[in-house]
Amino acid sequence: MYVHHRPDWPNFFWDADRLMPVLGAVRQKHGVLLGRVLSLDRELQGAAAVLASTTELLKSSEIEGVWLDEHQLRFAVERALGLSTKKKSAARIVLDVQGAVDVMTDATQRASEPVTAQRLGQWHASMFPIQPAARTRSVLMAVGSWRTGSEPMQIVSGFAGQQQVHFEAPAAVRIDREMQALLDWIELDRSQGSTGAQALDPVLMAGVAHLWFATIQPFDDGNGRMARALTELMLTRADGVPERFFSLSAQMRQERKAYYAAVDSAQCSSTLDITAWLEWFLGCFDRSLDRSDEMLDGVMRQAAFWRTHPEGFNPRQRKVLNLLLSEGAEEVAGHLTSMKWSKLTRCSKDTAIRDINDLLARKLLLRGPEGGRSTRYVLQG
Repeated sequence: MYVHHRPDWPNFFWDADRLMPVLGAVRQKHGVLLGRVLSLDRELQGAAAVLASTTELLKSSEIEGVWLDEHQLRFAVERALGLSTKKKSAARIVLDVQGAVDVMTDATQRASEPVTAQRLGQWHASMFPIQPAARTRSVLMAVGSWRTGSEPMQIVSGFAGQQQVHFEAPAAVRIDREMQALLDWIELDRSQGSTGAQALDPVLMAGVAHLWFATIQPFDDGNGRMARALTELMLTRADGVPERFFSLSAQMRQERKAYYAAVDSAQCSSTLDITAWLEWFLGCFDRSLDRSDEMLDGVMRQAAFWRTHPEGFNPRQRKVLNLLLSEGAEEVAGHLTSMKWSKLTRCSKDTAIRDINDLLARKLLLRGPEGGRSTRYVLQG
């Protein structure tokens, strides 16, 4: 018997005494991270948000074996956050990538708006755009609406003939009422003032909603990505900041086996006590905050540099220095030439050389041994 077969479903409960110390520590660490990032200037905050959001979308898809183009994803995120000045045609962004970014943008920028069945349907349709490459897949599944039919929705692993069924979701005929119960619970704080769900910490709410949605499995495909998008919306409500500066999905991707095991254990439990799941969820959130320091190292490096060198740079120099400070930025591909400077900043070659010579004189750049147009420049220190 699965947890949704229990007569008291979906009345989840947990041991608050076990969870409160963990929740308190996570909340404090989250606050410290937000304080660090929000103390940066807007340009660096934007760089941090682009990096975290790109990582979140990339890793959430990878958990389900869906691989998005990282370069296109980054550009689409920059554009969605209003941080791109490039004129690349929207047609050059593949629909799967644009759809993923559209969902993220809606979940975070409009987090305060009610979560409805129609809104979730729009998210799902964005994740599965109908295009020639996906048309065959799309006609075999309901896109943008709850799953239908009599076939059971099962989570399985293994090869054909040797498959192991880990979980079977509620029958399709139950989806409408199951999802309405979840959505009513999520929005209860809006309709009942200080009672009900509002008394529950929003981070805990995110953990409960994630498991609840993943147990219902309301769509034919993409339920994991949808659950993580819903979690992002609820975490945005928790901190009140629409930009993301950490990636929970990146940590879930790293701990994929443990993530699935924690979900499986709660879904196959003989009780609606989800203390163990919430402990794992909070722990994963905590570890994702630890990893955010590593992920944002480049941004923090930029912040330290500009604190030491606050003035005397033109916009072209600031742009290229930020790229060099962001180790791994593909625009400089590990090295810099006067021709690349000219292309990056859309200036003449003579202007590029003057900009570079100024930084050489300040001992911020080092000249390579090549000589001529192929001379490479690297950041000092």
